[in-house]
Amino acid sequence: MLLNKLVKELKPLKIYGNLDTTISGISYDSRMVSEGDLFISIKGMVTDGHLYIKEALSKGAKAFVVEKWQRWIEKQPQILVDNTRVALAKLSNVFFKEPTSNIKLIGVTGTNGKTTTTYLINSILNRSGKKCGLIGTIEYRIGNNKLFGERTTPESPDLCRILKVMIDKNIKYCVMEVSSHALDLHRVDFFNFYGVVFTNLTHEHLDYHNNIENYFNAKKKLFTGENSITAKIAVINYDDKWGIKLSKAININQIKYSLKGNILNENTNINNSDINNIDIYAKDIKISMKGTQFLAVTPIGDFEINTKLVGEFNVYNILAAISIAINLGISIDDIQSGIEIMKNIPGRSEKIDEGQPFYVIIDYAHTPGGIESLIKTVRKISTGKIISLFGCGGDRDEAKRPIMGAISGGLSDYVIITTDNPRSEKEEEIADQIEEGVLKTKAKDSYIIELDRRKAIETALEIAKEGDAVLIMGKGHETYQQFSDFSIPFDDREVTRQLLREIRYR
Repeated sequence: MLLNKLVKELKPLKIYGNLDTTISGISYDSRMVSEGDLFISIKGMVTDGHLYIKEALSKGAKAFVVEKWQRWIEKQPQILVDNTRVALAKLSNVFFKEPTSNIKLIGVTGTNGKTTTTYLINSILNRSGKKCGLIGTIEYRIGNNKLFGERTTPESPDLCRILKVMIDKNIKYCVMEVSSHALDLHRVDFFNFYGVVFTNLTHEHLDYHNNIENYFNAKKKLFTGENSITAKIAVINYDDKWGIKLSKAININQIKYSLKGNILNENTNINNSDINNIDIYAKDIKISMKGTQFLAVTPIGDFEINTKLVGEFNVYNILAAISIAINLGISIDDIQSGIEIMKNIPGRSEKIDEGQPFYVIIDYAHTPGGIESLIKTVRKISTGKIISLFGCGGDRDEAKRPIMGAISGGLSDYVIITTDNPRSEKEEEIADQIEEGVLKTKAKDSYIIELDRRKAIETALEIAKEGDAVLIMGKGHETYQQFSDFSIPFDDREVTRQLLREIRYR
């Protein structure tokens, strides 16, 4: 594509060089530059892309978009803009031919439940015969291909590239997780979403957003038309106070879902030709360690849901998926079937069974809301004691650590504080901050600190008695632990299975 065609989409402050230059790709990482790329210099949280322009040039970059004018560049075209992140999003969309205009894109945001909700939507759509891709925390799915992703929501050129591949493979739908960072950093600017989902909002990422209002405002951008993001329909958890606030702040058509009873507007005539105004709720909820059953009350009829997924929080996730599915015209049979075939989502309330006489659940819960929801759910359905094991990630929101300690200590019978991904922080200091919260609860006499995560898991399994529940939280699907300057292989699920076998419950 000619550079002058791309530049027409921007409002450059200054231009230098010949714009009749053919660009073969777009890059923001100097390590990934290919011959003929347009290199866009992004100022990140750790380093500044302007420092790597010479490296990009040496690898064959033909032109540069910058926020800081580079006087030393003599031959190559250079374009100065106010915000290179916005420029990256705009240019990516143009270069990849506006991919979100050619695929029905569904975005899911919220603190907890994003991954499970996207998996459920993906399963329902594929079950109904609608080919659907997936982009999220665990993996990216393009047809039968599964790719590992470095971040929940990729940078805009990577997103556009993935969507273009889906389109080329005749995939008509895609469901993706949309993080608050992605929204704040313009990764989904200029995207056209068919539907957007809000699951909930609790304490998380406040190290980045500073306060929960800023965190909410970042999420809200997916629904309000900011940053040239559009959506036809919003699906909102109306039991969440932030969901109610969001509902009142937006103008697009809404579907509200709830567990707290019938919230249908009785003065509204709802029929199958006007399902943009529906509300959906669940009743007769029955939860056990084997799964969950409830009646979904919807404008296309009431129907039973039977799922292996455990917990009230998963009822919320299922209702969100049902809301999208109904709006897309999917039949009740396909909705039920798409939900029922989901046996588990990797690292999300994943039950580990090696014949032991107690329950073991691996979960990605790494926020105050996440661990509270999981422990409360298990408390309702378990007759034995609850042993909670978790840590907190280093170089991340410190404020949530004592909060998580207080929640686990207040709701569990025994707490094991261990490492998560300490990164550059000292493991002992992270554990001490969690301990501050535990010491304010009933668990002040029933907890230990064991920084070796494998030994911590072994301890939890050894002290568990028949009927107890061991909750191993924080890492979920992850297969590594990150330390200051190295990573080691570590998968809670595999480690737990191995330890249970060594204990010889089978």
